Amino acid sequence: MTGARRTGAADGPEPLARDDAREAGTRLHSVLGELEPEPGWLFYHEHLAIDLGPDRRLADLDAVRESLVRLRSQGVTAVVDATGRGMGRDPRALAALQRDTGVAVVACAGYYVSDFHPPETRGMEVEAIAQQLRWEVRTGLDGTAHRPGAIGELGGSFPLRPDECRVLRAGARVALTEDLALLTHCQGGRGALAQLDLLEREGVRPDRVALGHLDLLPPALWAEVAEAAARGAYVGIDTVGKAAYAPDSQRLDLVAFLWERGLGDRILVSTDISRDRYLRRHGGHGYEHLLATFVPDLEARMGDRAVRATLRTNPWRWLTGRPAP
Repeated sequence: MTGARRTGAADGPEPLARDDAREAGTRLHSVLGELEPEPGWLFYHEHLAIDLGPDRRLADLDAVRESLVRLRSQGVTAVVDATGRGMGRDPRALAALQRDTGVAVVACAGYYVSDFHPPETRGMEVEAIAQQLRWEVRTGLDGTAHRPGAIGELGGSFPLRPDECRVLRAGARVALTEDLALLTHCQGGRGALAQLDLLEREGVRPDRVALGHLDLLPPALWAEVAEAAARGAYVGIDTVGKAAYAPDSQRLDLVAFLWERGLGDRILVSTDISRDRYLRRHGGHGYEHLLATFVPDLEARMGDRAVRATLRTNPWRWLTGRPAP
């Protein structure tokens, strides 16, 4: 299973070339090839396999698979894995998870915060980084034929470091030439407007940008979130369930804050699971928390329209540049 309808027979034929797929209206670039998007929920910023060092690993693929099967039964048809180079990215594992669960997995090409940049990247010129990312998009990740379908998770410390600025600029150039959505990491939710300024100077449209982790900002700084959304960028309320960072009640307040200002069409939600201990099998809240707990609370407070916007209409439009399937 692929989690979305493959153009052509389910088994056997090679996936459509990227340009041909676009001409046919097929705009979901999964690790198993070009797919026709299937209606359903889209989790825009997750990790299915990641390694950032001790106690920062997500390696129990059986537990991840178990969770994806549950999500699929609840209407989740696609997940974006935001794990870039230097973060323990595993495209083969992503492909196996897609085959086994029926959830379409979109991998990413990009670099995280500068502490995790590979040594050879440090000091590279912007265009050299862009060429490396473009090669991954066109040929495959980490020596495989599994190609990414988004640019990210482009890491931004606060304030931005020079290497991170170069990576953001390079990612912007590739997002433009390959017509891909782009997602970022804002450390502690800070620096979103500086990231957006930089990306726009490279020519990226704000409506193809998702600024990550803005739910980590205290309410006193929510005007920055509203400004980013008003400029057309998508804003990530994407650490749902991570109570150590902020209570979900505050995240719901942020959704309401944006909705009341006419910015509900720029909100994305996700859980950003990044460690084994966050998984249900290991006693954590898991990816499942979003649908099991947060969504009912969101619906009770703001109605079905807000749920459909944040989990279907908005993320599909950001990822594909087209209306939700």
